[in-house]
Amino acid sequence: MGLATYRKRRRFDVTPEPPGKRARKAKALSYVIQKHAASTLHYDFRLELDGVLKSWAVPKGPSTNPKDKRLAIEVEDHPVTYGSFEGRIPKGQYGAGTVEIWDRGTWGPEGDPHQALRQGSLHFVLHGQRLTGRWSLVRMDGERAADAKSPQWLLMKSREQAVRTALPSSAAAHRPVAARATGGAVLRERGVQRLQGKSPPRFVEPQLATWVESVPEGTDWLHEIKFDGYRVQARIDRGKVALHTRTGRDWTARFSEVAEALGKLELSNALIDGEVAVMAEDGVTSFQLLQNTLGDGEQHPLTYYMFDLLYLNGRDLSGEPLEQRKHALHGLLPAKLPKTAIIRYSDHVEGQGEAFHLAACHKGLEGIISKRRSGPYRAGRSREWVKSKCRPRQEFVIGGYTLPRGGRKSFGALLLGARDAGGKLVYAGRVGTGFNATLLRSLLAQLHPLERTRSPFADAPVEHGIHWVEPKLVAEVSFANWTQEHLLRQAAFEGLREDKRARDVVMETPQTGEQVGEHAKAKPLSPPRPSVRGSKSRDGDSVAGVTLTHPMRIVYTPEGFTKWKLASYIERATRWMLPHVIERPLMILRCPGGVGTWAARLVDLKHPDRLVFDLDPHESVKWPRIIAVAREFKRRLEEYDLPVFVKTSGGKGLHVSGPLRRVHTWAELRAAAERIAGAIVAEHPGDLTLQISKTKRTGKILIDTLRNLRGATCVAPYSPRARAGATISLPLAWAQLTPRARPETFTIATWPRRAKRRVDPWREWEASRARLPAALLHPLSAPPLRGFLKVLRAIEASGSRRWRCGHSRVRAFPSAFLNRGIDIQRSVRDMNLWH
Repeated sequence: MGLATYRKRRRFDVTPEPPGKRARKAKALSYVIQKHAASTLHYDFRLELDGVLKSWAVPKGPSTNPKDKRLAIEVEDHPVTYGSFEGRIPKGQYGAGTVEIWDRGTWGPEGDPHQALRQGSLHFVLHGQRLTGRWSLVRMDGERAADAKSPQWLLMKSREQAVRTALPSSAAAHRPVAARATGGAVLRERGVQRLQGKSPPRFVEPQLATWVESVPEGTDWLHEIKFDGYRVQARIDRGKVALHTRTGRDWTARFSEVAEALGKLELSNALIDGEVAVMAEDGVTSFQLLQNTLGDGEQHPLTYYMFDLLYLNGRDLSGEPLEQRKHALHGLLPAKLPKTAIIRYSDHVEGQGEAFHLAACHKGLEGIISKRRSGPYRAGRSREWVKSKCRPRQEFVIGGYTLPRGGRKSFGALLLGARDAGGKLVYAGRVGTGFNATLLRSLLAQLHPLERTRSPFADAPVEHGIHWVEPKLVAEVSFANWTQEHLLRQAAFEGLREDKRARDVVMETPQTGEQVGEHAKAKPLSPPRPSVRGSKSRDGDSVAGVTLTHPMRIVYTPEGFTKWKLASYIERATRWMLPHVIERPLMILRCPGGVGTWAARLVDLKHPDRLVFDLDPHESVKWPRIIAVAREFKRRLEEYDLPVFVKTSGGKGLHVSGPLRRVHTWAELRAAAERIAGAIVAEHPGDLTLQISKTKRTGKILIDTLRNLRGATCVAPYSPRARAGATISLPLAWAQLTPRARPETFTIATWPRRAKRRVDPWREWEASRARLPAALLHPLSAPPLRGFLKVLRAIEASGSRRWRCGHSRVRAFPSAFLNRGIDIQRSVRDMNLWH
């Protein structure tokens, strides 16, 4: 439609709506749903495409129940800048009323969106704050309604995902638009009371992060470093500073240098959230060094990392979007800070969560915290803040200790536990490393007064020589994973947590998006249990019932990925990979990854059931060129009515494949593959080649058809590769094949984080099996020349060399036939007609 209709209906000297213009092509397509209280309340559903927002008015709003089909009336295109608009449209103007953002995020079409809109059936995937998964817009009366003044569509949710309810009124800042428009301070109902020009509250229950399995995707998230220290809330009132722990304990005296530095900011009043930590020489915060500094050990300079601002100069900011709060917080500090500065701003990155998490782990950090950029400050634990750890780490209650052995003094190991869902203190294992001599003596001095005669655990271990203690001390412990007996494995002591109460320590496991409620409080959880019960292992590790020896052995050295991580990936990818490898001869490399798969099943090895083209680029070829070649193969195969799928090779290239019925011979498969590849290479000789030799394909893409020979293998879908990077051969939907979807980004570490919200792009593989057309099997019998002898006689007059074919003598084949992509020489040889 363009924006002409949009501009014609509005007076931009009166309405606050943006005039806008067609935007440039975006890296990611945005979408927004705006709640519009006009003459009648409705919801505006908008999808970015071709630099504008395609728009529909949905009277009842979208429904996450797949049974509901919501009417969506197509309206004029809006500018992309309208996606961030909230406010009041004045009376007398088009669409007068209040507009607020109800949901927003990114979207991706399935197939060509332009063709889908023309045909009246658009299928797409939403990645929003409120709505996710597969959706459809279907025009009523199909193509006949395309030219209607206001075409009517139906908006529907796919059945593949669970129903979600309880959608809040605004996704932009979770607060009424009326208040934002007038500039009033609108506050959340939890955490901070309404204040106007008064002193900040003494203490606010802090917002907590939920441990999740995967880093959230999209530009709606800000990602920060997870510091290894004490959570501290700083209250400044008329220049006086008070510091409180996460449980509200006053630690101003213990962090006196931090309080002194905050006092120099010369703020009237403020309430700041942050973390006090000690930086080690390697640039990583160390809880152990912080413990030593607070104790009687060596002293190290403290640093207060500020990451949130709840209150400033008489105004409550807790209801403001996080991004605005952080902007105001950053403005409190001078532009340049000395390296020795005690007060620092905790910066963030926008989007790129997985890459940021990987970099944090390589640096040796504890992990990262991801926060919704538009979220308010909410007391308690919710999915607005989530944490992704590099190594499992949490608090446990100390319930006892063992006697020392060998040359160690004081004690041997600490016995640990945590509360289960029923409130019982459950034994979780022991920790015997991470102590030095000074720490051992200090801990034993604290444990002696707490000794008791009976175990505090509901399931106490049976062992002689254990000293039981009252469960009052809380230890921070890092560990590798849980054993099958639900005990800590490779645990290391990090320090005592004086800021946390023993009664609040519960078992933690990472949460998925479905498990974590929108604003759910922390719940006691049990240690993770294996999905398949397996036999006991001497190393205590079993994945899918298979015992692993040396599970923590590094198999991908640069990345630090272990045998256990590789096996865990295989377990999670099984249901995706199995349909493509079951009942097939397999070649398994005796090194991490690499599964090759025959193009035939064991039940019928004489007849292949897939066609494969391996697009192997020279190292100088750019990724967009490879994508363009893959799409050319797609177009050519579709001309023959063949199904076509694409996946990364796990290296630098792509595999274009098609499922076939088991009715063809290997010779027919090879001939068809060479015919298609030869034709495309002949049209693009400067970019493509059939030459295997690397010296002859500099700057080109090799089209390898040898995967179609009997006995040849091709890496299986979802298989990890035996190469640096731990990449996998990942199937993609054609709409996902973009310059951003680079093969090296799909690894055994990144894919499992996407698996739960991913739709299998090859789900139609088995149902799409087809036969090779006659034009590919018998190219010489196709019009305009019919009959092999007729073809030979027609070209008999050209050339100088002669061969016998039956009773005819024929000369060499003219180049005109070869330029058309018909390799007559090879076809004749394969048909055994040469004498």
